[in-house]
Amino acid sequence: MGSETPIDLGARIAAVLTHLPPAERRVALVLERDPARMAHLTVNELASEAGTSTATVVRTAKSLGFHGYPQLRYALAVQAGAASAAEGPLPGVADVAEGDSVGTIVTKLAVFECQQIMASAEIVSTTALEATARALAAANRC
Repeated sequence: MGSETPIDLGARIAAVLTHLPPAERRVALVLERDPARMAHLTVNELASEAGTSTATVVRTAKSLGFHGYPQLRYALAVQAGAASAAEGPLPGVADVAEGDSVGTIVTKLAVFECQQIMASAEIVSTTALEATARALAAANRC
């Protein structure tokens, strides 16, 4: 992430939009309409906004070339940050301000990371996780 070249998310969406299934197209159009606001949404909130499932949001992220929703959300935040750099830091995702103390910065980062963990937990398939745990428990060990 850190030093990568910013992604033109609008160009990515335009490139794949006509090839997306209808539900993924709805997600892409919502992202395109207001990327700065979308950067603040959890996967559940974006799914609700697009009238689709969290799985569809994750598939859309992958269709746009991201590993998953957290990477898409990061790209949205970077794009929004670049677009509004003159206006100051983004609230929520990148709200660390120049005058913040180290303690305040740590707290803000901890809150952000907790939000990311919760967003990840929302998309975990407990059925698949249980099946994986059973398979590992039953596996022969060397």
